[in-house]
Amino acid sequence: MIYVYRITLRLFAKVRGVQLRLIAILLSVCTLLSGTSAFAQVHQSQIGIDRLPNQLSIVGLYTYSDYSLQYASGATERARLYGGTAEYAWRRFYPWQAVASVHYAKDDLFNQTLYSAQAGAGYIHAYDRFTPFVNLQVGISKTESDQWMYLYRESKTGFSETLSVGSDYLLTPHWAVRPFQIQNQYLPFGSRHSVYWDLGAGVTYRFVSNK
Repeated sequence: MIYVYRITLRLFAKVRGVQLRLIAILLSVCTLLSGTSAFAQVHQSQIGIDRLPNQLSIVGLYTYSDYSLQYASGATERARLYGGTAEYAWRRFYPWQAVASVHYAKDDLFNQTLYSAQAGAGYIHAYDRFTPFVNLQVGISKTESDQWMYLYRESKTGFSETLSVGSDYLLTPHWAVRPFQIQNQYLPFGSRHSVYWDLGAGVTYRFVSNK
């Protein structure tokens, strides 16, 4: 696994395009997650995990578009937004989880706001204090801007989907930190539609029973 990860990092160093660099990052993360899952399966009987508590996550996100957009002055820039997401994970059927989330982000350059409400499923595999995850969610997103963003005068709403990977690190039975979360968010806006990349970190709270 380490050998494959090193090869991925070498490819990452040679890639020049921003989007391809992010794809290389996702490949690196997926490689680490696969290695983590293999390790967890070997030691799962020792740890004795058969399910995980449901949890609420709050994650701050930095977001930007995968291509340049034109705003009122005629210049082209990438949309850069700052915001966050709140996500609830239902983990009755470990290692699978059902997830639902709401997302908000704002951009000063285009004066854009972006709202999303999504739900879907994910895969988790805990070992020791780490819990890596992969989630796929679909739902509805709404965007609005006063800069004729995507050539729209008014707000627009449409179908969206988000693929996210990351990991939690457990501090106490209830609290954990999320050192990183990377997301690829597809939005139905514009002539070629849009792909936004999210990078962030946050905290989680687990609803552990006191019984």
